[in-house]
Amino acid sequence: MKNDLISSLKCFIPVTIKNSFKTSPFFVRYRSSSTNVYHCSVYRTGSQWIRRILSDLRVCRYCGLLHELHVQRIFGTAERPDRTLTGEFPYAEPFPERRIVTFYASYENYLRIPKPENYKTFFVFRDPRDVVVSHYFASRRDAQRLKSSDHYRKLAHPDLGIPFMIDNLERMGLFSSLRSWVSVPEDDPVSPQYVGVGAGLAPAQKGRPQGFAPTC
Repeated sequence: MKNDLISSLKCFIPVTIKNSFKTSPFFVRYRSSSTNVYHCSVYRTGSQWIRRILSDLRVCRYCGLLHELHVQRIFGTAERPDRTLTGEFPYAEPFPERRIVTFYASYENYLRIPKPENYKTFFVFRDPRDVVVSHYFASRRDAQRLKSSDHYRKLAHPDLGIPFMIDNLERMGLFSSLRSWVSVPEDDPVSPQYVGVGAGLAPAQKGRPQGFAPTC
């Protein structure tokens, strides 16, 4: 009862006041030397799970950085159905400072983001075969509400479901985006940190992932 009351009262506190408290000297125990941290990835690479970790109050308390999610504007909408991971990038302006920012992007689009002098970047890489299977089952689950739709019939086809999903991900620019990060030169000054999701890649490593490029 008491916890429910506290949760209800929190809803009435403006976001600006909440953020001011989270970044205040009374709450923060350590402040990161990085102005921003960029969490880059593509769809179905654990981004929502990682986002929940990065947005936890304990993370903010020991780095002094608030978390922001910027993935909803990357993919096609009713107004812009042509938008893809490798197409026109919607972030021409710099992200707010003192933030951990989660977003989907190709390496080329990531480079277009105006950045502060001090920042860190990590890219979450997943074997594209795992991405296809994960996206396939998630899409089938979501499409079950519309079993009469052409989209669901294609997904449910025993022989054509996976190829249909591969074509969809190719159209979204997902494989091209993965290839762009794999192809980052070893001596690139950005030197992103790759974090592997799934079998076959070390938990964290510097430099480009090995062995996945041909499968994209």
